[in-house]
Amino acid sequence: MDEQVEIVRAGEEHLQQIVRLAESRNLSTTDRTDTGATEGGFLVSAYTEADYRARLGTAEQFYVAVKGGEVLAFLLAYTSDQLEPDEWLNHRIKITLGGFLVIKQVCVARGAARLGIGSMLYYRVLEHWQESPVIAAVVNDPPNEASSRFHHKLGFQQSRGHQGSGPEERQGDVDVQNGRRGGLVACQNRRRSDLHRR
Repeated sequence: MDEQVEIVRAGEEHLQQIVRLAESRNLSTTDRTDTGATEGGFLVSAYTEADYRARLGTAEQFYVAVKGGEVLAFLLAYTSDQLEPDEWLNHRIKITLGGFLVIKQVCVARGAARLGIGSMLYYRVLEHWQESPVIAAVVNDPPNEASSRFHHKLGFQQSRGHQGSGPEERQGDVDVQNGRRGGLVACQNRRRSDLHRR
C-alpha cells in the first residue's frame, strides 16, 4: 500500500529534517549562477535550528508535509504581531494593511517538487486562516522563478502603488486591489516582492 502525504503541525520530532531541508534550499548554499537553483526555488532566510525551534511554539501556522516519516516540505507563517525588527517592509505593510499573516518560508524537497505538495501546504493555511490577509515574499535578485510561478498560480498578485524605502536602500511598493476573495495586496522592491492573498 502506497503511503499518502500528510499535512501535520510541525513538532520537535520534525525539527532536524526541517533544518536539513532548509539548508539544502538556502541561497547561501546554492550557486547563484545556477539557473536550476533559480528555476527550482530557494530560501533566503538563514534560519538556524534555534529559530525553527522558537517558531514551533509561536507560529500560528507551521506545517510539514510528511510521507512515511520523511519531511518532504514545510511552511512557516506567523502574524504581523510577531514580526522581527529587521522585517522593515512587512512593518510598512502593516501600517497600510493592518494585521496579516506572513508566509515566511515554504520549502519543498527537490525530489518532491512539482507534485502539488507546496499547494497542499498553502491550501491548509488558506482554509484555516480567515482572521486577516495572507502575504508572502518572493526574491527578485536573483529571481526566484519557481516561487513567483507558484504564488501566481495560487492567486497571489504582485502590484505597485505605495512607495517607501528602508535599510539597504530598497524601494517598496504596496497597492490594494479587489479580488475574488477580498482585497489583494502586494509589495515589490528591487530584491523581493511581498505578495498577498486574502
